[in-house]
Amino acid sequence: MLSEVIRLRPRRVLMSADAMGGVWTHALELARGLNRRGVDVHLAVLGPAPATSQRQEAQRIRGLDMTVTGLPLDWTARSAAAFAEVPEVLKTLAVQSGADVVHLNAPAHAGTAPWPLALTVAAHSCVASWWHSVHRGPLPADLAWRADCTAAGLAAADAVIAPSCSFARTLRATYGMNLSVVPVPNGCRGAQFVQRREKRCILTAGRLWDLAKDAAAIDQAARTCECVIQAAGPTCGPNGEHVDLPHLALLGTLGNEELARWYAATAIFISASRYEPFGLSVLEAAQAGAALVLSDIETFRELWDGAAHFFPVGDAAALADTLGRLRCDEQLRRQFASRAQARARHWSADRMVSATLGAYGHALEMFAQRHPPRSAA
Repeated sequence: MLSEVIRLRPRRVLMSADAMGGVWTHALELARGLNRRGVDVHLAVLGPAPATSQRQEAQRIRGLDMTVTGLPLDWTARSAAAFAEVPEVLKTLAVQSGADVVHLNAPAHAGTAPWPLALTVAAHSCVASWWHSVHRGPLPADLAWRADCTAAGLAAADAVIAPSCSFARTLRATYGMNLSVVPVPNGCRGAQFVQRREKRCILTAGRLWDLAKDAAAIDQAARTCECVIQAAGPTCGPNGEHVDLPHLALLGTLGNEELARWYAATAIFISASRYEPFGLSVLEAAQAGAALVLSDIETFRELWDGAAHFFPVGDAAALADTLGRLRCDEQLRRQFASRAQARARHWSADRMVSATLGAYGHALEMFAQRHPPRSAA
């Protein structure tokens, strides 16, 4: 039995990631935890190259190698033809790196052809479910091919990971009810946040340009309640997206260490998302001791029910009222901050790493069943 467990535990993982949002934070946290368990990671970065601060953060992780591929992401590629080379380049890199498991942080990276190694894909979001959360009608052609790539990657995988039970259900509803998805919630180390006794900031963080984040509702709430709300993150997207937020105090794009300092000073953290497979920024803010004010969507209810204040999606007036109550009632604010911090301990980095290793073991087992040794054929 012990030899079987060891056989199904990888020594080296080829992991894809991008440097544009929460996937970067997730990938580095996972790499740290895997290294502590004796598993090295080769990180293949797609999309724009990491910033200097991101490279420095990655260099501090033992057992982590990194290749900046220059390849497009499925949601930044101009066409299916421009994206077509991605799976083959990643396959070559996986073999050359000596990996025995591949972990793709977007199913579309997998392509349609079989992989030479055990394949785990993590679906942190998808264009089809994103579209249906913020728009009406069928997918436009420019998104349909991206959704097709995601469907193909899910079908090709030996194991599929989703960051919440609610998003696992969304994937099944979108791509087929027979899809086997393992929920592996994100996790991060609370120790990286320096606690402060005085917390005065009201903060939101994320891709502010993304319609699904609904930063416009937070902007309107700031105008109504006449409070200063700090907003960390880009207002311009990679494909020309832009949002004007005149009532928010814009901080721009912050590195993880600088953002952690803002979390440490935050009394109230807001997320108005219409679509959120997990919400890593919410977890980070909760670990740092912020009271949470969240849009009432399925994922947030799953993860934070009883530990956050909820307001109807898109309702800026309700958000402003909630902020007003929390600003005036310090005891209530501290009570919910304590609840959020206690709940956040459940979503630890160690828990995430253990569950991910379980998914790798399943992928290795499935791969072995499809590729038995010649002597057993």
